[in-house]
Amino acid sequence: MARRVVVVGAGFHGCSAALRLSNQGYEVTVIDKAYAGRHASGVNAGGVRRLGRHPAEIPLAIAAWERWQDMTSIVGDDCGFRPVGQIKVAENDNDMAILNERERQVQNLGFHHEKLINRDELRKRLPALAGHCPGGLACDGDGFANPYRTVTAWRREAERQGACFREGIEITGIEPKEMAGA
Repeated sequence: MARRVVVVGAGFHGCSAALRLSNQGYEVTVIDKAYAGRHASGVNAGGVRRLGRHPAEIPLAIAAWERWQDMTSIVGDDCGFRPVGQIKVAENDNDMAILNERERQVQNLGFHHEKLINRDELRKRLPALAGHCPGGLACDGDGFANPYRTVTAWRREAERQGACFREGIEITGIEPKEMAGA
């Protein structure tokens, strides 16, 4: 008997699940009330960041960031990923002390992706920033991707692997059905 899966929602997570399941030999149908990427997954800011993550999220954020380095090999498209770096700016000395503590905390956990930068380095990186800012916490390599392009790339790769997408179908309820032999 074929192993069949229905995924409800064709956002990033639905398309990702469809690709993964298709690669594992499942017969996958993805259903969406609108179309792939129509809602949050296709219209967000596209941030790809490790900066400022909760300590429990850091390993996952780093693993995801590493995948972004060669997204083309995963879905055949770089998804518009641009590693421009991100900076959390301190507006005063108290903010700077908080960022200093954050850098120490992250390093104590064994990670080194967040680096404290002083006023001079901040000016080099962000010359239009207000002059009173004493520094910041930088994470080089963080950046952004094009959200709709990302969802579309994952969908196309899932389709290449056999997933079927059905759009314009709204799920309003699910009724359990006994399976023969269960």
